[in-house]
Amino acid sequence: MRTPSPLLALLSLLSAAAPAFAATAAPVSANCGGSATPIADIQGASSPSPLAGQNVSIEAVVTADFGGADGFGGFFVQQADPQRRNQPGVSEGCSSTRRKRARKRATSCT
Repeated sequence: MRTPSPLLALLSLLSAAAPAFAATAAPVSANCGGSATPIADIQGASSPSPLAGQNVSIEAVVTADFGGADGFGGFFVQQADPQRRNQPGVSEGCSSTRRKRARKRATSCT
């Protein structure tokens, strides 16, 4: 049996303190690994986004889910480390408000 990683232990601890976090990783979506726009390209270095008004697809890690009755009806995502652009002043994460009630779990790929 494998010893849990420190990250999994931390997620377990957070799960006990905040129900919005999941203690285990959700299955990876069948679409993960396909064509996606990096979050840094969407955010850009200034406002508005250089991709404002366009439909884009992202592949990112869900870091928090606030879709419950007391949440804001959305979730936060962050670019996975291997896909980061590492551009100064450019965010590698974003939030999204759900139109549909599809539930994302923390650490799932979306």
